[in-house]
Amino acid sequence: MLIFAVCLVAFTAFLALGNYYFGSLNLQKEVEDAQSSTRELAGASDWVYSQGLGAKRLVYITIPPGIDNNNRWVGKPPSNATDNTSSTEINIRVYNTDVFSTTRAPVRGSLPTSPGGYWVWVESFGDFVLVGTSLVTT
Repeated sequence: MLIFAVCLVAFTAFLALGNYYFGSLNLQKEVEDAQSSTRELAGASDWVYSQGLGAKRLVYITIPPGIDNNNRWVGKPPSNATDNTSSTEINIRVYNTDVFSTTRAPVRGSLPTSPGGYWVWVESFGDFVLVGTSLVTT
């Protein structure tokens, strides 16, 4: 009976440790998804900007479940963010971690608010690049 109890305690400890480890990996994956999405959007923004007025590119991004919708933006941040943020920044906050990419092109637009995968249009308007807004498709 004592051996069974010791094995049960050891199994429970391993199970708890494994749960913590896999939870940590999941958080890391969500941050990496956000990083990949901002990099893809920034790269596409720079490409269409260099091509000139009317250039478009369709980019697949993943919005992770841990997104903070009050701290995500394309270009200028929402009114509650600092005013000195560049208009060339794409930002997604995931679990209190700001993930951003900077573009060479001035950018405007918005990102989807719900978690999931999205195809997002990135279009050059000559002096700026529009990301998402009404161009977002699922």
